[in-house]
Amino acid sequence: MVPTGPVDRFDAFRALAERRGRPGERLVGSLAEARARTADGPGVRAPAVTAGMGLLAAAALGPAGHYADLTAPHGRRQVRVCEATACFAAQLGRHLCGVERELGVAAGAATPDGETSLQAVRCLGHCYAGPAALDGDATRTGPTPAAQLAGRAVARDAAIPAADDTGDPVLLGRLPAGEPARQVWPRIVTSGTPGRVGPEVAASGLRGRGGAGCRVATKWAAVGRAPGTVVADGDEGDPGSFADRLLREAAPERVPEGLVLACFACGARQAVALVRSEYPRALARMREAVARAYADGHFGRSVHGTGTAVQVFATPDGRAHLAAAPYLPPGEPPDDDYLLLLVTGRRWAHHNSGSTTRHSGTSALDPVDLLDLHPDDAARYDLREGARVGVDGRHGRARLTARVSEQAPPGQAFCSFRFTASRVNRATSEHANTATSCPEYQVMAVRVHDASTGGAR
Repeated sequence: MVPTGPVDRFDAFRALAERRGRPGERLVGSLAEARARTADGPGVRAPAVTAGMGLLAAAALGPAGHYADLTAPHGRRQVRVCEATACFAAQLGRHLCGVERELGVAAGAATPDGETSLQAVRCLGHCYAGPAALDGDATRTGPTPAAQLAGRAVARDAAIPAADDTGDPVLLGRLPAGEPARQVWPRIVTSGTPGRVGPEVAASGLRGRGGAGCRVATKWAAVGRAPGTVVADGDEGDPGSFADRLLREAAPERVPEGLVLACFACGARQAVALVRSEYPRALARMREAVARAYADGHFGRSVHGTGTAVQVFATPDGRAHLAAAPYLPPGEPPDDDYLLLLVTGRRWAHHNSGSTTRHSGTSALDPVDLLDLHPDDAARYDLREGARVGVDGRHGRARLTARVSEQAPPGQAFCSFRFTASRVNRATSEHANTATSCPEYQVMAVRVHDASTGGAR
């Protein structure tokens, strides 16, 4: 991968949006309005929204079919029930059926009078106390969600368990001790320089809180002090993952402080903090934290009497304003030598981090590294269910077990990127996203063959 430097990089997404009058900024609001007007599904209402915007239908189908707030109708009483791995496993999915019976409405629908809607969502961040549900913004946890929603049982909202027994806390380990936030920003902004922040962060050994555990100083240095945006991505949904919810609810001041420090060190001019709509308490506490920061002088036109200004702007509706981007083909499309497009991703029982998956024990729920092939492709390459398959790419090769399934589109194959033994990540391409320089590690052109006989096809 040879990404273009951040200063001279041409941002195709922003350039196209400017030429078209930035219609993507209106897209999410328009999709929410369309969801409120009609009971039609995303496949019907999304293309109608884009018709007058000069956007392809695919630009709306993606968010309309992915984001929980846009996929289903909302009643005056909105109930959301978690059906992600931990909550599903708690009662083998029976909790959702019980709620449907209690409320008299199916998941993904609303009652005819529009009073109550029920939606199944992928994660509410209560893996430790599932099954979980949200009644508006009120949390319901434990073995009796249907009875709690009906008022026949005492409402339960289990606190987040937080403890440090690692002996080497990085960030969350300080929360149980109750140490206050904002111990760094006032000192840095009044007496420090951007060049001082990077070495201190490097000396601390601070790492990112994602699965890769990349050193923060390394990521900040790669930006090269080019003006841009720092993003704190608070989305999560892996089984047993609620660290972002814990941080935003228990110590929300740490998020804006970290953002302004990153902006200060990297030369960024703005920052965005993503808070999931499934975390209403986290959103409220983040807003309270920002208000306190202004009151204490940490944010404002002249932070602590310096020439540094920090201004926070919240969108009027509290929702992110997303810009639609045009479809771009993969950097390594299939050709006469490599006929299939291999897409790699996460299986239902896997975390987004391979190391977390292996240490958590969830791999036992889905232990075999399978290659999903459409029946037409399996017949074309004479591959049977359970056969060992050789997957050869331009940059490496892997060995997996065939699973014939119509869930894989013709001409495409799918496998997990979480098994080290299959070596599928050795076949990744050198291409990268033009806007973010993120490696295009999830899409690559390959050819397959029966590994017991050899010979790629």
